[in-house]
Amino acid sequence: MSIFDALAKWNRTREKTNAEGILGKEAIVTAAIDNLKGTGQISLEGMDWTARTRDGQTVSKGSVVRILAIEGVKVIVEKVEKEEE
Repeated sequence: MSIFDALAKWNRTREKTNAEGILGKEAIVTAAIDNLKGTGQISLEGMDWTARTRDGQTVSKGSVVRILAIEGVKVIVEKVEKEEE
């Protein structure tokens, strides 16, 4: 078995970390997200995360967002638009 085979097997069988497990999930904004002011926080599964938007959009407290990425200690999110009923 080559080193590449071993790494490929390890990568397939390893468990996702806490951070990787939140990608794609929806969360509630607990402090308005404003990239220009450097503010924003979300809550997901009892954990608070500093948040920023990818497109610079301001998102108000109480809104629902989807987690797109993690950059350092911040999550990058997008606002989830409500569907018409």
